[in-house]
Amino acid sequence: MAGRWPWGVTVPARAPSRPGPLRSGKLNITLRFLLAATASLALVGAALPAHAIPEEDAVAKLGVVVVFVVMGEQGQPAFVNMPDVEDKVLLPMYMTRELANEALQVVRNTEGGEGSRLLLLPLTEAIKLNEDLAKQLTEKTDKNLVISLVPSRQDLDLATSILIKQGAKKEDIDLNLQVPVFYTYPPLTITLPDENKPRVALFFNYSQLQKARSEVEEFEGEDRVMDWRQAFNLIVQEPDDKFFLHPTQDFLDQVRNGIPEQQILPQQILPQQP
Repeated sequence: MAGRWPWGVTVPARAPSRPGPLRSGKLNITLRFLLAATASLALVGAALPAHAIPEEDAVAKLGVVVVFVVMGEQGQPAFVNMPDVEDKVLLPMYMTRELANEALQVVRNTEGGEGSRLLLLPLTEAIKLNEDLAKQLTEKTDKNLVISLVPSRQDLDLATSILIKQGAKKEDIDLNLQVPVFYTYPPLTITLPDENKPRVALFFNYSQLQKARSEVEEFEGEDRVMDWRQAFNLIVQEPDDKFFLHPTQDFLDQVRNGIPEQQILPQQILPQQP
């Protein structure tokens, strides 16, 4: 099922640059997802970094970030046809429930979309879904899959303002910033209950960063921002495992309220060809 998104989901104008050699294992899948999710690799670089922490540990850190996918009544993702690109389809993955609900209403208002629903996934599972969908599309259709992570408009605007204040050009920001990750300099640190060492806190939600700032007396650090791919590369390369990805607000709400979600994917994601 495909539809048109009125609020202008960014569609890559060109294919991703060719990446360097990929390692096997879960980190390999994650890095392929990072590259497939964007048209610009300027923040990632063509050569993938050596990882300093175990692969499973690096990937597991993404489990506190949830995304939402619009699913059709039969359990198939609501793909979006890409303008002027016949051999590709877009699958938006929304970083907030608010954005996802807007998208869901658009799909439900299209013919045959009345029974559509939201699928909530940790980013770790979204990575696996990307692999499954890409494989099935290749096997069953002539289409290639393009994933687009769609962040909060407010967070994206705030991140852009921060970067412009630091001297970045708007055109460079538009090209390289996909999903903002916020932090401070000097860094805010968090010590987890079962640990005795502080970790540098990274936030996907700007409001969570501000809340953390308010809880530190007389903190005067400067707000900073980086793209999520850059943040993941830092986590992978840091030998002391010193970064902490703060759980997103939607993740915390899910844990706190136990909101039921349709999270079980059918084994066959795409319908059989006649």
